[in-house]
Amino acid sequence: MIALVNGGASVTTLNATLADIFIGSSLAGTSKPAPQLSQTWNVFDLWGGRMSDDEAGTLLNGTAPAVSITGNSTTRYNATETPYATGLQMNATALFGTHVGSIAPHGTWSANIPRHSTGFYRLRRAADSGNTKRSEL
Repeated sequence: MIALVNGGASVTTLNATLADIFIGSSLAGTSKPAPQLSQTWNVFDLWGGRMSDDEAGTLLNGTAPAVSITGNSTTRYNATETPYATGLQMNATALFGTHVGSIAPHGTWSANIPRHSTGFYRLRRAADSGNTKRSEL
């Protein structure tokens, strides 16, 4: 996951390189780079498909309809009915947010973050990017 935090008073373009994102995956004490740096990653805005104020209100007052995996809600996910790992495998929209781009091998993610805000993004290895044990972050 990428979190870009803008504490400033105006919209700011913030950047994160794959080397920044996968800094903990490099082999400690060696000069060998993390294998994730040479892969392409799809980027999903976790807040891209936020629920409306009306939908949030139904959750708060207890009148929201139940969510099932077959309901395919884009804003809510029922982890009691379907485990989180299963939802990720099924590409449940509510878990991934909105696809907003990709990061090329050794590339950089840039996003315009509103003032006093945070952008949250999930990464998922692109299908044609080779095999790895960790296919998302």
